Amino acid sequence: MRADTVPATAYFDPQTVTVEAGSVVTYDGQARVVEQIDAAGVQLAWRAERTTETQLAPGEAVTLGTESYVVHIADGTRLFEGHSPSCP
Repeated sequence: MRADTVPATAYFDPQTVTVEAGSVVTYDGQARVVEQIDAAGVQLAWRAERTTETQLAPGEAVTLGTESYVVHIADGTRLFEGHSPSCP
């Protein structure tokens, strides 16, 4: 141990847990799946809901996720998204 480090036991009672790829663990209050374990560390994965806001204007191309659309506002109150395979 380096001279400038403090052992974990100074802050909490460490626990030993054995996991493998595919195991489900609780991290930050949420269930996470252990994707990969190697000498560099442990990779966790999870799905979560996310809200994203964007500005839309008539005739503009917009990409949502991996799909591109052209915005069309028909009557000033309803938004129609026309799928546009030619959009980048």
